[in-house]
Amino acid sequence: MDWIYGKTVLITGASSGLGRCLTLKLIKEQNCKVIGIGISEEKMLSLKQELTYKSDSFSYFTFDVGVKENWHELANKFMLSNQQVDLLINNAGMLPPFDKFFHYSEEMVEKCMDVNFNGPRYAIKEMMPILRKSTMSGIVNISSSDALAPIVGTSIYSASKAALKAYTEALIGEIGREMYIAYVCPGFIKTDIFRNQYTVSNSRLIQMASTRVDKVSDKIIKKICRQKSRIIVGKDAKFMNFTSKFFPTLSLKFYELIIKNSKIKMFENVSQ
Repeated sequence: MDWIYGKTVLITGASSGLGRCLTLKLIKEQNCKVIGIGISEEKMLSLKQELTYKSDSFSYFTFDVGVKENWHELANKFMLSNQQVDLLINNAGMLPPFDKFFHYSEEMVEKCMDVNFNGPRYAIKEMMPILRKSTMSGIVNISSSDALAPIVGTSIYSASKAALKAYTEALIGEIGREMYIAYVCPGFIKTDIFRNQYTVSNSRLIQMASTRVDKVSDKIIKKICRQKSRIIVGKDAKFMNFTSKFFPTLSLKFYELIIKNSKIKMFENVSQ
C-alpha cells in the first residue's frame, strides 16, 4: 500500500487545473482526505459536487495564498482544532502575460512572486509544526519547466519558479531526513494556465507541447508514492531539462527562436 494512502493532504490551487485533478485522484484512488485552498468559492463547491459520495473527504478554505497572515490564521485554526495534515502540496501559481520584462508593473511582479514563491514559503513555515506531528509527512512544491530553462517573455514567472525550485532543494538538504520533500517541474499542461494572457491561443504548437492534466497528475502521484525528490513531467519539460543541462547557452537561444518565429498571437509582445 502506498504511504500516502488515507493521509490528509493540504493542496493550494485546488479548485482548478492541476490542483483539482490531484484532489480528485488523491481522494478517489488513494482514499485521502483533502483540504483545498483556493480563491473561488464557486469552483470549490463545484469540486465538492463532482466528488459525489466522496464529498465528505473534501473540505476547503478560500483565501489568497500570497498573504502571510492568511497562513498564520489557518495554522492557528488547525492547532486549536487538532487538525492533522500529513502532506502539503503547494500547487497554486500564476503565469503573467508573455511580455518583455520592462512592461511588467511592480504590482504584477510582486503578485507573481507572492503567489509562486512567498506563498509556498509562508505555507511551509506555518504548517511545519502541524506536519511534524504526523508519523510520515511530506512537502511537495510545484515549480515549472521554466525553472529548468527560462524562456523569453516569462522573466518574472521563471524567476519565481526558479526561486521555489532552489528553495526546495535547500529544504531537502536541511530537513530531508525528517520528512519527504520534493519539487515538480511540469511542462505545458492542458489547463487554464493561460487565462491571464492578453490573447489565449489554441495553436497547434501549444497543443503539441502540452500534456493532458490527468496524465500529469497520475505521474506526479506515482512519483510521490515512490518518494522521488525531483519530478520532471511532460516531454517538453524533459527535453528542456536535457538541453539546459548539456547545452545551456544554445538551448536558451533555441527556445527564443521558436517563440519569436512561431507567429502565435500570445507571443506577439515578445516577438516585436
